[in-house]
This record gives sequence, structure tokens and C-alpha cells, in this order.
Amino acid sequence: MLYHTTWLISKLDPLKYMMESTALNGRMARSQILLSEFDIIYVSQKAVKGSAIADFLASRALEENQMADALATLASMIKVNKQENIKPIQMSIYEAPAHCYNVEEEERDGHPWYQDILRYVRNREYPKHATENDKRTLRRLACDYVLDGEILYKRRKDQIYGDKIHVPHSPLHVITFPWPFSMWGMDVIGPISPKASNRHRFIFIVIDYLTKWAEAASYANVTKSAVSRFLKKEIICRYGLPERIISDNVLNLNNSTTAEVCSQFKIRHHNSTPYHPKMNGAVGVANKNIKKIVGKMAETYKDWHEKLPFTLYAYRTSMYQKRMMRAYDKKVRPREFSEGDLVLKNILPMQKDFRGKWMPNWEGPYMVKKAFSGGALILSEMDGKNLPNPINLDSVKKYYT
Repeated sequence: MLYHTTWLISKLDPLKYMMESTALNGRMARSQILLSEFDIIYVSQKAVKGSAIADFLASRALEENQMADALATLASMIKVNKQENIKPIQMSIYEAPAHCYNVEEEERDGHPWYQDILRYVRNREYPKHATENDKRTLRRLACDYVLDGEILYKRRKDQIYGDKIHVPHSPLHVITFPWPFSMWGMDVIGPISPKASNRHRFIFIVIDYLTKWAEAASYANVTKSAVSRFLKKEIICRYGLPERIISDNVLNLNNSTTAEVCSQFKIRHHNSTPYHPKMNGAVGVANKNIKKIVGKMAETYKDWHEKLPFTLYAYRTSMYQKRMMRAYDKKVRPREFSEGDLVLKNILPMQKDFRGKWMPNWEGPYMVKKAFSGGALILSEMDGKNLPNPINLDSVKKYYT
């Protein structure tokens, strides 16, 4: 650059300021002094055509500089005496890569390249003399594979990140009841914020599945004694002994006190499955409607407990079961599973996952151990271990290898 004139084409105003300014201070001044020994002329970049020419010149200069750097490096590696003759160096340019590594199916030890992954997925065994870093790497690689019999399959990432299935898988199954008030469902609404004026923040609700008759009461805390007392006073003493009671899996509805009441009066207590809370859907619908009615009737945000009796009256006089069934059945798209099918299971929102917002929607694959006509499935892991709870069809989808 010392023996040539350099044309600097740039759109950066700070660079132009440093090149053309007559008064600079500090670091900018030092940079200008260092560049002053070169013959540099600043030209502003304007037209698109000029930009294309500048880009072409810059690319040509880059190639020449790379070649010059390579020659300088080679020259520095050779010691030459003046009396010796220097033989020319032959240089060639290849379009293909200089090095290529082929991954073969079989290694030198006679095992396939995935032998360590296969052994770990099958028996949870590490290779001999494996370091902690090797073990950690092997565990990370094994997460992407699943063993089906003796065949090792690679998991497809696009399936576990697929959209959740919201379309119902089968027509609505209406539960039949032998007589009114024979089956009740119970649930808890809350905590409600802010608290009522009497410091209540929960609503305990019980609904009859046949007549859709609802009973409810507000509490500061829904304790096991409160649940036991409500069942005896508001359900058994008013409507007689029910045949069964259905609730979800919360602790205050599943405890020794509730079990004693059911045992004393020969009542069967059932739980809705964690993967299909819609089994207790009648109570869920009642919860939604009661909250909506309370919100419309409350005059201040702390008097909602006073409006609860009027809310129950409004709810008891409005039942739309047949209309709901017709609307639901229009969206049904049947899905069938049989024993031995591979499926992915929906990840529930309450499941903790270190990936947070980026966690997938599905996990698996799992194998269908048994399929029931009502839509429930019993799944097992690939090693044959059954999952502790049954799962409904709307929480799984088929897995394709």
C-alpha cells in the first residue's frame, strides 16, 4: 500500500470525518496519524452501479491479498542460500474439498457405529474406560433414539413439537344414572382474589349428574372437615345416600376424612384421570357458569358471597344438555388405536420442564398396552413398564417411525 494510491469507498460518515477532518483529539487523532503515511483518497458511495463496482473491486482485492499471504507464508518456511538454485513451486487450485471422511457402517471391531448408543438404551450400560465427559455425551445422544425390539429408531423432532390436538376423537358418551341424585361430582372454585368481606375465597360446589342440580357454599379454606360436614348436611341429609361421588385428585377432596364418610355410608368415591379431567366435565361446566353469573350479579368486588344463593337459583333454572351434545358431536373426528401401536403423549401444563417456553408439546413414544371402548388407553414405556395412570384418546397421537 505504500507505493499505490488507495481509493476508500464507504457510506460511513464517521470514517469520512476521520479522513477529512483537520482537528481531532485522542484516539481519532492517533488513528489519522497512523494512516497518514498511506496515500488514501476517500470517495463516498452513491449509486447502486457504483456499489456493484466497488464490491467487485473489493472481492478481487481480497482474493489477491489471500494469495499474497499464502506466498509470504510459504517463503518464510524455506531457508535459501544465494548459491543454490531455487526450484519453482507448483500450485494448483481444486474445486473439490481437499479432505473427505467417509462414515462406514461397520467399524474395525465388527460393531456398528451406534453400538454404544444401542447398549445404553437397552441396558443403561457405558463403554469400558468411558470418562465422565464420555458418559454425559452418550446420555445426551441416547435421548434422540428409541428401541423397538432389536431395532434402534431415531426420534423425529417434528412430531414432538407438533401442534396439540383439540378435535374430539369420539362422540360424547353420556353417563347414565339409575335415579336422580345417585351420582354427584364435586370441585372447588378458587382461590378468588380479592377475598369477600367475610374473608371467604373458595367456593365448594357439588352437582348431580342426572338433574344438574347444584349445591355450593363459600369458605375461607376448603378443609377436609368442611368437605365432610358439607356432604353429610347438604347432600346425604337432603337428597339421600348417593351411589357414588366423583372428584378430581386434589388433596382436600381425597383424604382419610372423606374416605371415612364414604365408608360409613357405603358410597363409592371415584377420581377423574389426571390426563382426562373432562370426565368430571359436568362440574367444570357448572364452575364456569357459576363464576360468570356471580361476576354479573356482584355489585362490589367483596359482596360476591352474598350473591351465591341467587347465583345457584339462576343456574338451576337453565340447563342445555341436548344443545351442548349436538354442538360437540359436530366437531368429532374419530381416532382408533389398537394394542401395540406407538403413540406420543401430550405434555401436561403442570409438568415441570427445564426447557420452559421451548419445551415440546409431546413426549414419547409409548406403546398401547390396552385400548378400551370408551376411549381410555393403558400405555407402557418401550421397556414394558406400564404408566401409573390411564390416559384418554384426546391426549395422544400416533407416532410414525
